Amino acid sequence: GGDLTLNNLNVGMGTAVVLNVNGSVTVGSLRNTIGVASEGENSVVVNIGSGKVLTINQLVDTNFAGTIVGNGGLALGGQSSGTLTLSGLNGYYGETTIVSGALRVDDFQGLGYATSAVKLGGGSEKGTLIYGGLSGIFSRGLTVMGGGGELDNLLMGEMLTIEGGAIVGEVATGLVLGGAGDVTVNGDVDLGLVGGGLTKRGLGTLNLAGGVQNYGTLTAEALSGETRIDVVLGVGGASVVANADVRFGSVSQSLGSLSIGSGAVVTFGSGPGSAMGGGVWKLGVDGVAMVPEPGAMGLLLVGLMGGGRRRR
Repeated sequence: GGDLTLNNLNVGMGTAVVLNVNGSVTVGSLRNTIGVASEGENSVVVNIGSGKVLTINQLVDTNFAGTIVGNGGLALGGQSSGTLTLSGLNGYYGETTIVSGALRVDDFQGLGYATSAVKLGGGSEKGTLIYGGLSGIFSRGLTVMGGGGELDNLLMGEMLTIEGGAIVGEVATGLVLGGAGDVTVNGDVDLGLVGGGLTKRGLGTLNLAGGVQNYGTLTAEALSGETRIDVVLGVGGASVVANADVRFGSVSQSLGSLSIGSGAVVTFGSGPGSAMGGGVWKLGVDGVAMVPEPGAMGLLLVGLMGGGRRRR
């Protein structure tokens, strides 16, 4: 469908513009402008019916300052390539699905009620959720579909804490945690031990601090902020690719492999270690592995025959 523009430019007494969505509808980019009333307030309300979905193919970057309510759900469709910013506090109960493109909120109530789950990606497309507010908590369920997903904390110096609702992959898939802000993961993560991956991107610090976290590969991209690991990485022995600084805390680890890229520093804490046969420890040019001094409480071991160059 064409673009959906819902303006309320009334300059007299405040009025409400209401759109009732009684069927599953697909439109183009969503936008609106709300004028200032001489008395009271103007508003724009979209009411999505029970079991219905308003699908938006967001082709450009726009802002929607109205309110979305109802028992239905909201989706960015597979043709989306732009960013839709929802600046209102919304009250819909259905899921928020981002097949492709990006959806930005500066308050998580922009995603509807706290029970409303979020899905990212679909098919071969990647969906992105951007959080642009002050330090906040994401506590609703997050499902990553086959195309993969990305969750960015936009503002430097602000902390996004993920807890409560689990992060799961519908199939073995990838999730990127990025942005200039810091991210702490306290909830469970299960992206699939075979093929599932978690990637650290952006200047912020990533803290893997709690929950059960299962994925095949953890990658710290080059030029990204530090990744701090204080949880066991998978029951099957995750592979860690460190192209930026990674710090292991005092937690037992059994890794399938550890690759340290050029210029990256991997620091091991003093937790008791466990070995996994067949693991490989690779150090890139100028890569550095800092291990506990002899006599420390424990040592992280990578493979019974793991080798490599270590520098203290």
